[in-house]
Amino acid sequence: MIKMKIEKHLVALRFVFLVIFFIPSWGFSYPWPFQPTGTPHKVRQTIGSCKIGDRFHNGVDICPNSGLRTESVYAVVSGTATVSGSDKNRQVRIGNQCYLHVAAASGIVSGVTYCTATTTCIGNIFYVYGTPHVHFIEGPVGGPNNNPLFFLDNFVDTGIITVKNIQFYVDDRGLYLGTKTATGEILVKNKVDILADVYDKMSHGVSDDQGKVMPYKLGFTIRNLDKDILYDKFCDIPTIRFNKCPLNTNVRRIHKSNSTANPQIWVSNETLDGATPISSFWNTKQLDTGTLTQNATFSYQAKFPDGKYIVEVVAADTAGNIGTGTIKVLIDNFLQTVIPTLIDGTQSSVFYPGDP
Repeated sequence: MIKMKIEKHLVALRFVFLVIFFIPSWGFSYPWPFQPTGTPHKVRQTIGSCKIGDRFHNGVDICPNSGLRTESVYAVVSGTATVSGSDKNRQVRIGNQCYLHVAAASGIVSGVTYCTATTTCIGNIFYVYGTPHVHFIEGPVGGPNNNPLFFLDNFVDTGIITVKNIQFYVDDRGLYLGTKTATGEILVKNKVDILADVYDKMSHGVSDDQGKVMPYKLGFTIRNLDKDILYDKFCDIPTIRFNKCPLNTNVRRIHKSNSTANPQIWVSNETLDGATPISSFWNTKQLDTGTLTQNATFSYQAKFPDGKYIVEVVAADTAGNIGTGTIKVLIDNFLQTVIPTLIDGTQSSVFYPGDP
């Protein structure tokens, strides 16, 4: 019993260590684009969320603490400005930093004006609806776009990450698996897609979309009823991680819809650090010594023999906060098969879990 408790604490510590310390180090940082530039401002949305038109949100929406709709915007790095766009897509770019929804100041001449970090006002917020903000992009023209939250000075977030409403579907067929056993477990079998409501309520967030933003990394674990981890798709390598933003391909492999007010994430599918999202699954019938696509013939050969398990969906933000949600399932892949067996010269019938 003591050993089991120690192992559970070690698992918890492993989660914290990997989330807090296994975060990329880019070697530099910069201030915020509003005054005071050394103070964190509010974040409206993060990288990786789904936008209308099935697009990944490729930056961070930063709102001035003042709340002013035409707040002045300041350069976070020094360099020559490039001005482009029209209407709400007006933007100013300096090097790898792009400030979208910004009307350039009259003195900013594209390709000519040299801007100094924290002192040059490059323009004002130009946005016609919602909470006034700058859509701040970190990366060269055309991408790849890095996660700006790793670069902004003094960023602090103690907000709560919510994971709820975990659901299961037949892999790539969209058929909902909602049958419950008499004791309340969800009945699952074969290859399964996992969907969950997942969002981060940042302590420096705003009320748009009910303050729900996209977490930095997501995944899932499979545990036995003693809560020991049997299968880990979060700690070592998660299924989803946004060090960089993916291109706008296969967006619905990650997001069920483009609703940021009710975000539902396919946590069993995969995209890591800008890679194109791919379809994946939890193979409840996986051969214990095989690959993800190899099935066992008998229950005793399976990585997950028939029985009850706990599915845990896990999400984390760049500040190291972790949110989890769990649900119990019953795996029922194998029927019992009668195999005649000789025991001490006498034929007996021995039951083995067999293939349906």
